[in-house]
Amino acid sequence: MTAERPQPLRRAGSRARTTADEAALQRAVATFTQRMAQPIDFTVNLVAATLDLTVCDAENVVAALLDSRLAEERGPDRYVIAAGVDVDAFPTPEDLQRCNAWRVREAALADRVLNPHSLRLSAVYQDLHVQVPAVDEVRAWFRPRRRELLDLLHSLVATIPGTGAGVRRTGTTALAVALTEALWGLCRAAGAIEDADAALGLGLQAVPQADARTAAVLRARLASVLADRGRVEAAVDELDAAVGFARDAGDLRVTGLVLATRGRVLALAGKAAAAVEDLRAGLTIAQGRGDTRVVGKLELALGSALRDLSATDVAAVHLTVATGLLAAFGDDVGQARAEVALASVLTTQGRPAQALRLLEIALRVLRRHGNPAYLADACHQRCLALLADGCRPEEVRAAGAEAVQCYRTVGRHDLADALQLHMATAIDSG
Repeated sequence: MTAERPQPLRRAGSRARTTADEAALQRAVATFTQRMAQPIDFTVNLVAATLDLTVCDAENVVAALLDSRLAEERGPDRYVIAAGVDVDAFPTPEDLQRCNAWRVREAALADRVLNPHSLRLSAVYQDLHVQVPAVDEVRAWFRPRRRELLDLLHSLVATIPGTGAGVRRTGTTALAVALTEALWGLCRAAGAIEDADAALGLGLQAVPQADARTAAVLRARLASVLADRGRVEAAVDELDAAVGFARDAGDLRVTGLVLATRGRVLALAGKAAAAVEDLRAGLTIAQGRGDTRVVGKLELALGSALRDLSATDVAAVHLTVATGLLAAFGDDVGQARAEVALASVLTTQGRPAQALRLLEIALRVLRRHGNPAYLADACHQRCLALLADGCRPEEVRAAGAEAVQCYRTVGRHDLADALQLHMATAIDSG
C-alpha cells in the first residue's frame, strides 16, 4: 500500500536515454541494492525515498532492477531483491534510518486508514493524508507484512541504549514508538491480539523514563490487549500504573483516556461500581475539553457498565446518547458498537424484536470493518436476541457459529466454549 499510486513502469529501453542518463541509472541501481540491509519487500515510493528521487525516476530504477534480474516482482507495486544478489550487508546508518522511516510511515498510513479517529502521539501521523479509506487494500497490504514489521520493531528496540545490544541511532526511539502505535492499531484490526501484545511490550522498552505521557498511553493500550486476552487482573495492574503516569504528565486528554480504559476493564472484571466511578470521572474531563468522540465512547462504556448493574433504563439513555454522538462525529464503527450495547439492553428489557432491528444495521458495518472482536460481540448479542424472540434454531445456530469463530480468531476460546454450551442448552430447552 502506498500513499500515491505510481503509473505503470517504463521498462529499460522504453524511451531514449543518453549515455549519461544510463550511467546515472546504473549508479542508482547499484546504490539501492547496496542500501538494502535485508531482503524486504519494497515499493516504487520506497526507492524514491531511499535515493531521494522523483517517483518517475524511481520507476526507471525499478524497471532496470527487474530487467537486470536484480529484483523480482511479487505483486502490484511490490518487489524484492532477487535471491543470490550480493548486496552490501552494512549500509550506512543514514541509509538504514531512511529506509526504516519509510517503512514506519507506510505502517502508520495503513493504521490511519483502519483507525481514522484514534488518538496517536507520534509525529509521523501529523502529515499523513489519506484520500481514500481503502480498508480491503490495507488489510491485503498488512497480511504478508505483519511478521516483517514486528521484526523491524525488535531490531529498532535492540539499538536503543538500555534495551539491548547496539549503538544509538538518531531518531530510533521515535521510530520505535511510532511503529508500536501503528502495529497496535493494525494488529487489533486484524484480530492478531498476541502480536499487538508483543508490539506494546517492545514499545514500552523504547519509551524514555521521562516521557510519562507516552508511557501512560502505551500502558493503557497494553491493558486493553490484556483484557481482550482474558487477563483482566493483569490489565487492572497496568492501568493503575498508567493512571500514575498520566497524572505525572499533567495531560487531561491522556488522563481521560486512561480512566476510560480502566473503567472498561473494571467492568470486564465484574467491578461495575468502580468502573462507573472511573468512567464518570473520564466523562467529566472529556466534556470539559469538548471532545465529542471521546464523550461518545465514554457514554458507551458507562452505559455498558450501568447495564451490568441492572440499571437498564439509565443505561439505555447513555447508550442512546453515545449512538447519536458517534454518528454525528462520523465514527461508524463506534456507532455500531454502541448500537450492539443498546441492543443488549433492549433484549434484557424484553424488547428483542427492536434489538434485532438495531443489530441488523450494526452487523453490516462491523462485517465491513472486519474487526473480529467487535463482530463476535455483535453476533453473540444477535444470538441472545433471537433466543429471547422465540428461539429460531437455525438462525440462532448461524449467529452463534459466527460469534464462536470470531472469538476463536482472537484467542478467546473460553468465550467460544461458553457460548456453544449456552446455545445448545437454550435450543434443547426451547
